Amino acid sequence: MANHQCELIEYRNDGTTRTTRKTIPSTAAGMNELTRFLAAVDVAVDVVAEPTSLTWVGIQAAVGAAGGRFYLIGTRHSSRLRAAVAGKNKSDVIDAHLLAKALDLFDLEPLVVADVGSEAIKRSALSRGDARVHYDQCWRRLRSYVAATVPDIDKILAGSRTRTLAVLGRWPDLRALARAHRSTIAAVLRQHSYCSGRQEQIADQLRSAAAAWVSILEDYYDLDFWRSKVAGMLADIDQAADRFDRYTEQLDGLWHAFYGPDDLLLSVPGTGPITAATIRGWLGDGSRFARPEDFASYCGLTPSNWSSGTMEHKHRAISKEGPSALRMAVFLAANAARTSDPQLARVYHRLMVDKGQHHNKAVCAVARKLAERIWIVVHRNAPYEYRDDDGAILDITQARAIVRERYQVPAEVRARHRNHTTAQRRARLAA
Repeated sequence: MANHQCELIEYRNDGTTRTTRKTIPSTAAGMNELTRFLAAVDVAVDVVAEPTSLTWVGIQAAVGAAGGRFYLIGTRHSSRLRAAVAGKNKSDVIDAHLLAKALDLFDLEPLVVADVGSEAIKRSALSRGDARVHYDQCWRRLRSYVAATVPDIDKILAGSRTRTLAVLGRWPDLRALARAHRSTIAAVLRQHSYCSGRQEQIADQLRSAAAAWVSILEDYYDLDFWRSKVAGMLADIDQAADRFDRYTEQLDGLWHAFYGPDDLLLSVPGTGPITAATIRGWLGDGSRFARPEDFASYCGLTPSNWSSGTMEHKHRAISKEGPSALRMAVFLAANAARTSDPQLARVYHRLMVDKGQHHNKAVCAVARKLAERIWIVVHRNAPYEYRDDDGAILDITQARAIVRERYQVPAEVRARHRNHTTAQRRARLAA
């Protein structure tokens, strides 16, 4: 969690004011520091905060311990202003008018009804994707709650999902975690996560942090409610995980039922059972696409178009038209394929090293080529072939050796891209 930025304005008897700014860490030690800072003021202090998540709970406790008064400012007026500024006109009448003009504006193709197998696989893949999103949302809600109310514990657990679920699943009560034996916590950490032999050290940190927050919050926040809240979120995560596993099993079963072992797609580098099944849901037997470029375009991996007058911008971002689940499957396959296929690795290396492109942009270019090759594999009913730069056929061992020898991206290139991205983000924030 970020630090709290505090500003104290003192109103003097002569009509002047004095402003003091201070950065307070969002830790238990930081809350104690805030209490001492406010208690040093000669008069009663009024503190106003925004209800951002639950980060205000610790602040309220620190203000109360200093004898001050705490206020939350409502977001109703600001949210209405944001809606007024960002609002857009929308009605069914407008939608119908635009849809009626669509054929005059776009080169649309009639929708081809997919075969029963592909349609079932596609729906299962979409349901699995939704289940994964729901699982991630449940996890983020739990972590946000923990980070907002007891940030020290979140920092000690270092955002590890496995570690957090293991510890909180065993001790959803802060008081129980503070009383737990060091060896018991260390055993749980050792069983569920990799901590490089620091289990005992982390266990001590967790116990100390839990005890510190119990001391801070016990008079300002219902710790029994905290326990039940965490337990409820853990139950939601378990249910979401079970749902995700059921859809994964369903997708795998449908894929095998309609396509058997599917050695064709599994021969493509970077494709495993889930990726291959997802691709089959939209590609089917490949007959709905006349050319490999059509399938890549359907995936939304081709550059978007922009032209005005005599100007034309060809090097734009991908169109992202088409199913996002399919596009993500091909993207993930491409990210793995570039480490084993020399021709794809050469494309990625050239864009990263020679052109200075970002990793994601380079992988998108690889994904476009891989999508075309996937269509060719299915259309020709022939397994994928690894080839070197001269077109000679290779086995997987030879192909990976060439990639390691010729197309490794230097660490300093990746570091330069990371620094450039960070600088861009900071510039946008400062603009």
